[in-house]
Amino acid sequence: MGPDFRPEGIEYFSFLLVGTGFYTFLLMGVHAFLQTVQEAQQTGTLEVLMTTSTSPPVLVFLSAMSAFAANTVTLLFYLAAGLLFGAPLHPNLTASLAVFLLSVMVAVSIGLLAAALQLAVQKGSAVVWAWARSGS
Repeated sequence: MGPDFRPEGIEYFSFLLVGTGFYTFLLMGVHAFLQTVQEAQQTGTLEVLMTTSTSPPVLVFLSAMSAFAANTVTLLFYLAAGLLFGAPLHPNLTASLAVFLLSVMVAVSIGLLAAALQLAVQKGSAVVWAWARSGS
């Protein structure tokens, strides 16, 4: 890779920075749902949580939101570090926000599928593995 390598028409460092940060964010977001259900199963709190008046989808969603918040901070750290090291980011904020929200919806959907498979057949991690393999 030389100085003329420009994937998608942008500088390589910016491409790598955004791609790595965003991929990590989405993969960890999917894993957050699975991890929440696995921890609740292992600690025995799943049965207690299911007896509350809160619906099961809301419980799983709210439990995973803290991980999504932590992953958002990590993504912002990636981008801030890139700006600190001189990455020329020229984002289209409207398009970036639309892609970010749609990607989060996809990650939430796949995460809920992984959590459901974990509850049904104890193999939710296979979904995360397959999705990680397809992205790399």
